[in-house]
Amino acid sequence: MHIADKVQYCASCFGQYLDRQHVDFEAFWDGPALKNEKDENNPLGVDDLIICEKCLMEAGKLIGLEHAEKLKKENEELGAAVESHLEQVLARDELISDLERTVEKLTGEKIIRPARKPKILASVD
Repeated sequence: MHIADKVQYCASCFGQYLDRQHVDFEAFWDGPALKNEKDENNPLGVDDLIICEKCLMEAGKLIGLEHAEKLKKENEELGAAVESHLEQVLARDELISDLERTVEKLTGEKIIRPARKPKILASVD
């Protein structure tokens, strides 16, 4: 398989789209003869399995595939939210440490924290 080097007719919808990429599956089939826009006396045969990106996306949806750009955007948004929450956790952890030191100075007693870090911090290290 590879991206078709020139615009072909789609073997699925039979459209010829200049604005879409087409995937050449390097497979042959006996498709119909379609009108040749450049030479009406010489019809174009659809003899190769070349599919336009829209038809491929629609076929992919049938088996649960999603458009990668949508998923990338969602992933970036979730990553930004995690970063923001992690910064808040770290800032609060620093504030707690400051308060512990203050209490230790005022009371003269050492404050002992639990032995483990919170799960969100443990996964970052």
